[in-house]
Amino acid sequence: MEDRETYPGSSRSLESLREMRLLALLRDMIDADGQARTAQELGVGYRTLKRTVESGRLTERMAAALERLLLLGGGSAAARERERVDALERRVEGLAEEMNASFDETHAAVDAGLKAFREEQAVAVCGCSGAGWTGWRRG
Repeated sequence: MEDRETYPGSSRSLESLREMRLLALLRDMIDADGQARTAQELGVGYRTLKRTVESGRLTERMAAALERLLLLGGGSAAARERERVDALERRVEGLAEEMNASFDETHAAVDAGLKAFREEQAVAVCGCSGAGWTGWRRG
């Protein structure tokens, strides 16, 4: 038995959910870009867009245009989100490079400090320079 037969209202509720999602996208686009630019982005006439906004119902043409825009990753909200993610990615890469350079500098400074410390200890313990130190003497 198909889901439609088991749940007769499910296809209607899915269609309603689809329409609400597309209408929300349309409202976001209009808020961000205005009606004229939104109509141009969607490839529909201004009057078609205005009728949809006034009625709150999608025509098949308007629904198809919005779905096509979603499939192409379009829509000003999606584009802004993509730009934001790209900017964050560039920022993280820059911070990683800075962190690696800072780590290398710190590592070199610690190595130099340890070398100097060992030489000072060798002079203090046996009175010889670190380069001439051959080990602990018993005696």
